[in-house]
Amino acid sequence: MPSGTRCIMRFTRLAIWIITAAGALAGQLIPRAGMRVSVASLAVLLILLLTTPPDAIRLPRWLSEILILGGSVAIQFIGHRVDRWWMLILDVMLLIVLRVTSQSAWWAALFAWLPV
Repeated sequence: MPSGTRCIMRFTRLAIWIITAAGALAGQLIPRAGMRVSVASLAVLLILLLTTPPDAIRLPRWLSEILILGGSVAIQFIGHRVDRWWMLILDVMLLIVLRVTSQSAWWAALFAWLPV
């Protein structure tokens, strides 16, 4: 495959990643259909995580962790679930485990952003 085509595919994949991550968070704002949007977006994120090529465009680890925790905090306030502060502690613990095991921090988003 020509390198120009490969570069376009990498940026297309990144665009899909950004759109689905935004969809997972935005789905929390929509009362009924939002859960389906969030779950579908997280399913796409799962597929992207499972099929990540070695040359994929990656965010720095610290930025991924900030985005995931920021999304978790936003979800807590969007859903008026401030009584679930313990979920944030679980998110931090999961991010620590993923860092120690050298896994992508985005696995934590699948857990942290799931509408419950």
